[in-house]
Amino acid sequence: VAGEWLDFPVPAAALRHGGNEIVFAAAADPEPPAGQDVVWKVEYDCQKVMTYPAQLPWRRLFKECKWLEEVRDGCLVLADRDSAPGSIPHLAYPWNADSTGSNVVEVRLKVISSTAPEAVCVRIADNSHVEMITFEPGRVGLSFAGMTADFPAGDDFHTYRIVSCGKDVQVYADGKLLLDGAGKFTTSVEDQSRWLPLAHGLQEWNRRMVYFGSASEAGQGEAHWQFMRFRDSGNSLVLKDFVLSVDYNAPKQ
Repeated sequence: VAGEWLDFPVPAAALRHGGNEIVFAAAADPEPPAGQDVVWKVEYDCQKVMTYPAQLPWRRLFKECKWLEEVRDGCLVLADRDSAPGSIPHLAYPWNADSTGSNVVEVRLKVISSTAPEAVCVRIADNSHVEMITFEPGRVGLSFAGMTADFPAGDDFHTYRIVSCGKDVQVYADGKLLLDGAGKFTTSVEDQSRWLPLAHGLQEWNRRMVYFGSASEAGQGEAHWQFMRFRDSGNSLVLKDFVLSVDYNAPKQ
């Protein structure tokens, strides 16, 4: 190791004439021991509005519309005030979740208003399956699974934990199971009828991301968010560059 560079010997037999494909992979993070608190991989405390470029890899992938994003009374106010095509104000993060492991998203929010279920939501996509957890003043739902439960999401702040693994997804509210979607996390990320109209040429994010805000173009909604945090069973590294050097021995004269 030299500085931030990692050096690995490459046997000559591994190379071939013509094009060579080099694949980088990171080992999956181990599951936390039973009874141990979740170690969050990403945490946003909603104490300030994220700004570019420091916010990266968080992105806003929606067209210009009427919306509000500000910090007020120690929480993030995120409001969709438009019904035009592409009006889905949100924050999205490229999630490296693996559907074979356990993935956890936890948010704390209070719903202020919602004219459509997906106007206040959390969307999770793990490169295999996708689900939309919807929040309305009087209920919480799993949109694609077709499940809802009465819950006073608009009366105060509540903490919601979303746990997914394989084809199972559960939603807990303040520590109690609210929606048991065992066997219901089955909507494929390849089903483009479930894709959102993400801007800036990043439609591929529909396959793998954590997203919160509004996902309803026609509807409008507002929620106050106190935190968003998550962990996943995958692993990721930032690869800035790589170099393959070849040393040749001078031929004998």
